Amino acid sequence: MVKSRITHKRKKKQISYNLFLFASFKIKKKYQLHWDSFRLHEPPIVAKDIRIVGRANGYIAIDKPAGITVHPSGRYRYNTVVEIMANKLGVDKIYLGNRLDRMVSGLMILGTDAENARKLEQEMSARKVQKKYICRVLGTFPEGVVICDKPIRTVAHKLGLNCVDIEGGKESLTEFEKIFSDEHTSVVICRPKTGRTHQIRVHLQYLGFPIVNDPLYCNPNIWGAKLGYLGQLPEQVDEKKLEHVDPGELKFDVGGHDIVDLSKQQANTNSDLLQPLIDRLLNEIRAGSMDGTAGLNSATDNENIRDTGHVGESSSDLDTKTNDQPTTTFCPECHQMEYPDPAISDLGIWLHAMSYSGHNWSFETEIPDWAESSFIPKLPKQLLDILSHR
Repeated sequence: MVKSRITHKRKKKQISYNLFLFASFKIKKKYQLHWDSFRLHEPPIVAKDIRIVGRANGYIAIDKPAGITVHPSGRYRYNTVVEIMANKLGVDKIYLGNRLDRMVSGLMILGTDAENARKLEQEMSARKVQKKYICRVLGTFPEGVVICDKPIRTVAHKLGLNCVDIEGGKESLTEFEKIFSDEHTSVVICRPKTGRTHQIRVHLQYLGFPIVNDPLYCNPNIWGAKLGYLGQLPEQVDEKKLEHVDPGELKFDVGGHDIVDLSKQQANTNSDLLQPLIDRLLNEIRAGSMDGTAGLNSATDNENIRDTGHVGESSSDLDTKTNDQPTTTFCPECHQMEYPDPAISDLGIWLHAMSYSGHNWSFETEIPDWAESSFIPKLPKQLLDILSHR
């Protein structure tokens, strides 16, 4: 605990001795205990109900909104699928059959008890479960069925960064099929046959059609103007140049960096070659540009709606309200730093788990609004510039 917080807690009489409640404690001398109560500030999540889609064969299917993490971890405790559903169902423990990234929405299968969860896990492991996802990608996706079988490996576990690695990756296979295209994007069905981390997102990026609002794999400031197409990576970013750049200007700084094609080099397992990519990702995190990198504001043909529960307010109006909030405040009770709530559009990406089916069971969700033909995505200029040079 930093000195300022200790001083603050003492003034608030939140530090005591010779008592033990629930928090961490340290023995000062014989028979003496020190305890420190603390407040936990959980990050905000979307104010959407986790809808139960159906029940069958001892399984419960739910439709997870984007922006809700599955397991308690880090600052997330009660605002998680596990805790929310345990409370909703009135049970002590939730058994998960599959997991989704925090920013991904859609179908999750829960076991009602350990035995049903074990059976579901066995079906998943044996690849007997058919999965179907839907997404909206950048560019005009090809007609027909497109298959990507490039191996995938995790480059940086703590950063959640993955990429195609021809030599050192794990077997991965995804089938894609376009539903329709508009001027700048395509809505695509995805059928993953394996279950690697970020598999759909990485394969789409490799094919040259990343998910439009993916802050990790459709981010030119990390991957360069090619956006990781065929495993191409930009050379090392000029750190000295970045030192004098305002963090806000780092967004979509495509630059003119040279490209290294990992798909043609045996050295794509070389950490020295991948380090520039990790450095770029760290620069994005430091600049605060990882939430809502695409900065997309969208509407349907008939209504100007942003997914906040408010109808009739323009995206620019809502953005102004968000930007008017102070960037840094401190909790008066525990002196922890607080951050303004992110925009709803920054909490998720356009990837949705639409259906799962196995032995004698099948579940399916509704198609999300952003996958409808009436949805009009508004792309930032930086992505439009990239499309114009293809």
